[in-house]
Order: sequence, then structure tokens, then C-alpha cells
Amino acid sequence: MYQVRIDPEKNRLYLTLSEVYRQEAKELYERLESECKQLKPGFTCITDLRRQKKPIGRVDQLIYSIQKLLANSGMRKVVRIVTPGAEEIELQFENISTLKVGYSAYTTTSMKIAEEILDKEK
Repeated sequence: MYQVRIDPEKNRLYLTLSEVYRQEAKELYERLESECKQLKPGFTCITDLRRQKKPIGRVDQLIYSIQKLLANSGMRKVVRIVTPGAEEIELQFENISTLKVGYSAYTTTSMKIAEEILDKEK
């Protein structure tokens, strides 16, 4: 499952992932592609992984495709929100974004801190 929303005023994308499955991959990608077109280049992103209970198995290509889409659409900064103790999930996302796509993300455990990090970056 996933949720996607944008805040045009903040020029920000919000992505919440929880147990994403392959059958949702194309729909998720298309939704993100559509939402990114409504944002200006330099947009920021908050990816909320707190509902993701385990690493996303056998869909590294999905993570890569999404991260590449966001980077190519003009994303400037991203903050990932994780549950304390969920290092495996964060490492899965960070390894792909750093090694394959070419960006690194801030990480925190709360939406409030994620917003503060990106709001300060203006």
C-alpha cells in the first residue's frame, strides 16, 4: 500500500510506503510521475517508511525506478522517516539512492522533524 500527496505551496511531495507489492509498482510509478509534474523543479520530498515493517523484498528495481524518477523530475532534497530500529529498511533505500541514483537522504523518526529540516532549506 502507498499514499502520495503534494503540497504545492511548499513545493513538496509526500510519499508513504507500507508493504509495497510488485502488482502496485506500475500504478505507484505512474501516480508519482503525474504528481511530480505538478511540482516545480527543486521540490522537496518526505518519504514516510514508518509503516514498512521489513525490507521490500525483490523489488529493488521498483525503489530504483522511483528514486530515479524523483531525481530526474527535479527533486532537490529528501527526508526519510523511519521507525527506530528499522535500520535495514533505511539502508535498503539509502544504498540504492546513493550507489545507483546519486543522492543521499536525511533520516529522522518524526514528521515534525522532517518538515523542519526541509522548511529550513529554503
